[in-house]
Amino acid sequence: MGNKYSYYNLVEKGVIELQVEEEEEKKLFEQLQVSVIVKEIKGLAMCLSRFKPTDWNKFLDVVIK
Repeated sequence: MGNKYSYYNLVEKGVIELQVEEEEEKKLFEQLQVSVIVKEIKGLAMCLSRFKPTDWNKFLDVVIK
């Protein structure tokens, strides 16, 4: 990945479940196994929301702002 911002965008699209439209992005998405990373992020988010709801709420406040 030549550009960290492009990688960030691919992960972001995976997290919010947007369709990857361009062929080049699709190839990178599969090659970099972004779906595996997204699965881990969602699992960590679920654990945080269950076991430390106060921290989860603080995190969401920061994200929303």
